[in-house]
Amino acid sequence: MVKKKASKVKAQYKKLHNAWLDKRIPAANQISFDLKNVFILPSRSGGAILAITFAIYILGTNYASNLVLLLTYWLAALMIVAMHWSFYNFYGLKLAYTNSSEVFVGEPLKLTFKAMTQRDRWQFHVTHLKGDVTWEEINKEHALFNIDLYPQQRGEFKLDRFRIESSAPLGLFKVWSLVDFDLTVLVYPEPMPCPQYLHGTGLQGDGLGKKGQNKASADDFSELKSYQKGDSLKHVAWKQLAQGKGWLTKSFSEPYESTLCFSYGLLSHHGHEQAISQLTWLVLQMRQTNKKFALQLMNNQVLGPDKGDEFCRACLSKLASMPK
Repeated sequence: MVKKKASKVKAQYKKLHNAWLDKRIPAANQISFDLKNVFILPSRSGGAILAITFAIYILGTNYASNLVLLLTYWLAALMIVAMHWSFYNFYGLKLAYTNSSEVFVGEPLKLTFKAMTQRDRWQFHVTHLKGDVTWEEINKEHALFNIDLYPQQRGEFKLDRFRIESSAPLGLFKVWSLVDFDLTVLVYPEPMPCPQYLHGTGLQGDGLGKKGQNKASADDFSELKSYQKGDSLKHVAWKQLAQGKGWLTKSFSEPYESTLCFSYGLLSHHGHEQAISQLTWLVLQMRQTNKKFALQLMNNQVLGPDKGDEFCRACLSKLASMPK
């Protein structure tokens, strides 16, 4: 009973704390540190010096020793100067998101950020609860750092708040901020090899027409040419032959069986997520070979036929956004 009550209080406190952070440090595309979003407290070393300073002050007042009081004032002045320089090291620094890598479930998602400044600053440290953080080379004008995350589900991935802090220059104060970037990354499904479907699955249903199937369609018709011995009878213009125009052969702009089609409905018997993973793998294979293909999703929605990197990314985005 006590543990349950304590857990409920902790959850309520966390909710209030997050609401306060959202109001004080709202999500943004670029973060600039100022008085509103920077926090400062003495570090362990700074707290120890403050305690020693207070003890020396009590000792100096009890014994009326001017030298002891002078030492107390000197230590207090040192702490005040250290506090101002620690905050000044943070003040005016800007963080901006630069880019992210293409990521599939099970692979690390690398997010790159740039710290911008017009003056020299001392070292910073970035921490994230769910990822690894690495700094690249720091110079006077900018510094890059990466956050490597490991998303476990496909679909939209929202970056959590992360902490950037510094205890420079003397380590007596800890200055930090909890920043929130308005950043959502689309995580693609985990590819599952299925070489048995590389030659296509065809379209599901009869009412979809011939678009995207593995045979030439009326849209691919180019011209009529004279019939040559050995031409396929499937391409003979029978209508023109019946009109007495002689033997003619239909010519198509695309080679026969040049377009493949992959259907979610014909793979869904393996399971919902497995079918999506298999389609992801097939799309990646088509991108590598630069072949034209069509993709049939749920509710008989058909993408393509088309080819190229942009079309493949559109297919991967649709697969990642499918209902779970």
